[in-house]
This record gives sequence, structure tokens and C-alpha cells, in this order.
Amino acid sequence: MAAKGFQFDEVIIVVPTGMSPKGGIDDIRFNSLEEQLHDAVKSWQRRLRGIQANPYRDTCGRSEAMSTALLAGRLGNLTKADRHAQFLQWIEPSAGLLTRNGERSNSLAKGPDRSLFYADIRPRCFNRSLLITAKGYVGLGPLDVEEGDIISIFHGVTVPLVLRKQTKAKYHSFVGETYIHAIMHGEGAAEYCQEETEFIMV
Repeated sequence: MAAKGFQFDEVIIVVPTGMSPKGGIDDIRFNSLEEQLHDAVKSWQRRLRGIQANPYRDTCGRSEAMSTALLAGRLGNLTKADRHAQFLQWIEPSAGLLTRNGERSNSLAKGPDRSLFYADIRPRCFNRSLLITAKGYVGLGPLDVEEGDIISIFHGVTVPLVLRKQTKAKYHSFVGETYIHAIMHGEGAAEYCQEETEFIMV
């Protein structure tokens, strides 16, 4: 099957959320889920600091982009600023993740905002991976996304798609849908996608 669209960007960093048990959801100890996701997001933050490209510099900033991506853009009845404040309370180690001597505490610090944010991102992040693109965009993608996969935008498709290049030119396989912060409403096509490409799906 052939389809025309735009190659927007390339995935260069992938961080699995740690919420993907091989035996299924029943095999998870639910009291460990939050720490697994917290560790993944901290790794995502650290690796993003090493990326020079920053498409969020003049808009929302990287931290707010990350908080919105974890929610897949679904803010509920709160503003982006409110959600970002919840994210900062949840991710900040000084809120209780570490003890005074630097050792790991048994559980994350609890609070109404922290608990609410985690409750909202948990279903969004299950069986997913956090990603960073070559242009510095952050997103939430399929569990099996890999470095080198491409982010594509197609006419009539409401979300960006992750495709994997095959050995033959123009041949790609479909990996899944993705949330990439700041390109979910056509911004990517207008700014970066100058030349339409034919993708042959296998």
C-alpha cells in the first residue's frame, strides 16, 4: 500500500516507561509502578538536557512540554500551567524520593497534586515509551518504537505516525501512533514538511 505524507523528524532517544510487564498487568506490583515511571521520566529529563535543539525555547519550555506529553495532551479541566505545577511536584526528588542521607525512600512523597498527576498519567504511559526527536521534540510513543524510526504526518490522519525504514527505498513498516508535543494540530506540516513523500507500507 502506498500513501503520501511528510517525513517530519527522526527518533533519536527512546526511554521505555517501565510499565510493560511481560506477563500482563496482573503480574505488576502496583506499589512499584509509580517508582518505575518516575525513574523513566527522570532519565528522559537527563537525556533531553544533552540535546542542543530546543523547539520549545520561545513557547512553553521543555518542562511544560514534557508534562503535557505524559498526559498525551489531555489536560482535563486544568490549564497547562496547573498540570505543569503538578508535574514539578511529582518529579522533584526533594519532595520525598530521597532520604536525608541520599538513600532511596520506600515510597514517593504523597500529596493531593502528586497523586492526581500520577493517577492521570499512569493509563497514558502503560505499554508506552518516552521519546526525543532529532529536532528536540518530546513525545509519548508505542512501546516498541526504536531509535532511527521516523515521525511522519499524513493528510487526513489526526495524529503523527511512527514508521520504520526498510532496506528498499521508500519502503516502511507501521509502528504506531504517537503524541509529539507542539505538532498535534498541524504545526509540524506548516513549519518543517516542505516536500511530500510517497511511503510504501509493508
